Amino acid sequence: MKRILIAIAICSMAANMGWSQVNQQPSPKMTDPELGHYYLNKSKKQKTTGFILMGAGLVAWFGGAIMMVEDDLEGNSIDEGAAVMYLGFGATVASVPLFISAAKNKGRAEILLRYENVPVGFVPQVPRSIPAVGVRVPLSRK
Repeated sequence: MKRILIAIAICSMAANMGWSQVNQQPSPKMTDPELGHYYLNKSKKQKTTGFILMGAGLVAWFGGAIMMVEDDLEGNSIDEGAAVMYLGFGATVASVPLFISAAKNKGRAEILLRYENVPVGFVPQVPRSIPAVGVRVPLSRK
């Protein structure tokens, strides 16, 4: 019995190490364009996942509502339809953070890819527009 438990433990540890998730964090050695493309791909994946989750959630939500109405008209319990409807609502709500993080990652990518072709060092031309923030402080009352 002890040998069987040890064999099961070893197999489960080996399976856990073999099929675990790969660390997908950006490497600190990445250049700005590489990091920008990394964030852009991550944004696209998150947006796709968000749309899939939202679509599946809406289908389940409306399907559960239809099941509830049909069960109610037949005089049956509406528990199954309510459970499907609540799961669909939860999936729809769970898609919102994916869209938010996709927008953040897209913004990061745009910042990193904006000046992709600008050489580092001396620039022979004076740039026409420089990104800046202005603050106006009124000093007198009118």
